[in-house]
Amino acid sequence: MESKSEGPIKFPAPLAAPLLILMAALAGGAALRESITIDEVAHLGAAVSYPQKRDLRLNEEYPPLAKILAALPLVLRGIHTDYSDISWSFSNGWFNAMLGYESAKARITRALLDLVERHHAGFANLIEYSELGTPLTFEHFTAAPAGAIYGYPGTLNKYRRPWLKPRTPIRNLYLTGSDVGLLGIMGALMVGVLTARCLLGPFGSLRLCMLANRPLLDAE
Repeated sequence: MESKSEGPIKFPAPLAAPLLILMAALAGGAALRESITIDEVAHLGAAVSYPQKRDLRLNEEYPPLAKILAALPLVLRGIHTDYSDISWSFSNGWFNAMLGYESAKARITRALLDLVERHHAGFANLIEYSELGTPLTFEHFTAAPAGAIYGYPGTLNKYRRPWLKPRTPIRNLYLTGSDVGLLGIMGALMVGVLTARCLLGPFGSLRLCMLANRPLLDAE
């Protein structure tokens, strides 16, 4: 019996054009989203702001030299943008600081570890990783003025403010947190207790104690 060889599969010609158009649309869309050059717009815009504002916030990839060189023609042509937004009012010195920031942090970290090592020999050998935060770090990433992560400065004048208390002159407005009391986690915790006492009304302290003991009573 002789086997008949099958010829090439014929494809309907009218379907070719729509399929090619669909392929071009999908490929073009993928290129817009996934191309290796898709972020050039961000790179150039950020690179223009680097020498003008001396700030890395638009694109903090470091070092920025390659981007600055790519945007140099735009800068020389006088391209400028609006930097009046309030977000530019924080950490204006970040660019300058970053140039020596990591090395400065390394020196401070080393000095702190050496200080502990002098009093507790062998301590440094127990450390696998260390990270140091500075006021510049906190100001840049949290927008805390001058890097004051605890908010209102803990000076004597702070505790003389008559309005800086859990209960305010405004009806139903209460304050809490470390700004109202002592700094730190424990300070914020204690002020939370004071604010809760005010919210609970008369005998607030007694009611807090009863609420705190309720899980123990229920467990018994």
